[in-house]
Amino acid sequence: MNVLLLLALILFILMSIVGGKKGIRSFLALFLNFGVIFLTILFMLSIKNTIIVTVIACT
Repeated sequence: MNVLLLLALILFILMSIVGGKKGIRSFLALFLNFGVIFLTILFMLSIKNTIIVTVIACT
C-alpha cells in the first residue's frame, strides 16, 4: 500500500471519528480542492493563456 494512500486513510478515519458527517464532508472537500488545483496546474502548463484557466478554476 502506498504511504500517501495510507496517510489519507488515517486522515479520513480520524476526521470521521472527530467530526462525524461534517468531518467526512470536509475530507471530500479537501480532496476536491486538491484535484482542482492539480488540474489547474496541468492546464496552465499546456495552455498559454493562464488567466482564463485561473478564472475557470476559481468558479
